[in-house]
Amino acid sequence: MNHLFTAEELLARGEEEKARNLVLRYRLWPGQRASEYLRWGALCEDLALPKQAMECYRKALEVSRDYPQAIWALAKLCYELGDLDAAKRLTRRFLQKEPDNSSARELLARIYQELGEVGSYAVITQEKDEKPHGPRYFPPSLGKKDLEPFDIFLEGRRAHGELILSQNTGSPMFLYREAALNLDELKEHLEGKRYFAVYPIDEDKRTRVAFISIQIPERERARHARLKSWLYLKSQIVKDIALSAYKRVNQENLPAALEAVSPYYFRLWFFFAEPIHFLWAKRFLKALTNKLPYPEEGIIYRDWNLTRPVGLGWREQAVFLPLGLNPVNRTRAMFMDEYGEPQPEQLTFFKKLRHLTFSEIKTFCRGGELRFEVRTARLFDELLSRLCESCALIKALVQKAQAGRLLSREEKLALFLTIGLLDQDGRLLHEVLYPCPDYRFAKIERQRRGLPKNPVSCYKLRAWFPALAASLPCHCVFENAQERYPSPLLHVSPILVPPEEETLTLEYRTPKELARRYCFYLNEKERLERKIARAERELTEYLRARPGKKIKLSENAFLTYEDGKLKVEQN
Repeated sequence: MNHLFTAEELLARGEEEKARNLVLRYRLWPGQRASEYLRWGALCEDLALPKQAMECYRKALEVSRDYPQAIWALAKLCYELGDLDAAKRLTRRFLQKEPDNSSARELLARIYQELGEVGSYAVITQEKDEKPHGPRYFPPSLGKKDLEPFDIFLEGRRAHGELILSQNTGSPMFLYREAALNLDELKEHLEGKRYFAVYPIDEDKRTRVAFISIQIPERERARHARLKSWLYLKSQIVKDIALSAYKRVNQENLPAALEAVSPYYFRLWFFFAEPIHFLWAKRFLKALTNKLPYPEEGIIYRDWNLTRPVGLGWREQAVFLPLGLNPVNRTRAMFMDEYGEPQPEQLTFFKKLRHLTFSEIKTFCRGGELRFEVRTARLFDELLSRLCESCALIKALVQKAQAGRLLSREEKLALFLTIGLLDQDGRLLHEVLYPCPDYRFAKIERQRRGLPKNPVSCYKLRAWFPALAASLPCHCVFENAQERYPSPLLHVSPILVPPEEETLTLEYRTPKELARRYCFYLNEKERLERKIARAERELTEYLRARPGKKIKLSENAFLTYEDGKLKVEQN
């Protein structure tokens, strides 16, 4: 007896209860053809049995994996039930079989529209971009210096990928290229013309970037795409958790950048001053994640995104560059401030961001918190306060930098050769120079590492800033200099100022500087000899007229005149 034909006949005569009993009993009997399972599925839909209909369509696909009618029927059913992620996937699969099916293209367009994937929607509907209304947007003029902060992304493996949209279905496709990303492609990424990803782990398994993702799973969002209030609530929760994590990281004295990729996906970036092994980076992120606020239900932290487990090992993952324009939803990623607003100048913020040193990472991982960094930060702040209190000239330069003014070359050099020598990692110098409009972390760090060992002298400061020195009480006396040349650092840390004789070596000076200093001392020697001769002549005449008189120089030293010569007697 053909139960399928009987059930169809019963339903046609209006005997739904009998038809339902046959459907529930015989629909999944083994040995049937894919077309028969498809007919059973249609009967289930007519009888308001969507769950059973889905089972029938999937059974048909088990018999014939690429059966177009079953794929299309299952896609429409998933769309009606609100499972937009599955409906999107199945409709794309159906269009690969029948690319000219207008009904499928219309359904896929509706799915894209409901999911907010405006880029894919424009491709599937062949919609032309409308001319923008309202205030005009002026794209940035990007030069080589503007792209310098992104060099840390290019230090990984010499390969990259690009996300493009299929012109047939609007689905995203990842294109892998075995070549390093060049500056022109990087510029196109920032301009929003293309969307690139890189592989940050180099051949030695080291990286200079890492991030923690804070997000709602994509399938979870697609399943609730029609619940606008639910989506809005979850987007606010994700944002609040991301901001809380960002504030917690700042409390740990860790420099980081919070990037909003979409309303449901945030990335908390960390950049390293030097390449470190990716296992150290992974350990650092795991230790940090344990300190972050607990996410609410449905929100996840993903503390490692550069590799993923595959079998017994791991496979590296492509990482999309920050500040890109996703072609799927046409959303521009933005760095956020601690209040959840986009940073006013995205590239300037990225350029100024400090990079983590390896010592900071090890300290955080081993101790759980930056105890060493917190303690030394207070010490350095005290040193800076003492230096500014003791040297009015340095205080004036620090105030100018903190006011966000442009500093001249000599003003920057004066701060480099004083404050830049107070700590090994240069944190204090970066904090002082950060408000300056032309501050660039990488540039300052590169210049700081090339600093000479000897601090700037008071003589040089007066020569550089004669007007400023004349208007300030710049007349310091260093009683415990111990043959060290006068320098502002004698106020706070005399050990940083080497004795003057030590600086007369090629270790401290270039041959040209040493030759200039040699000529200076020769001229100084002649000048001093003239002064000595004149003072000797005056004192000789004075003491000759007063036989036996002694001039007291100190508690144990006297100047006398004997046998026609001046002598210094020590008691």
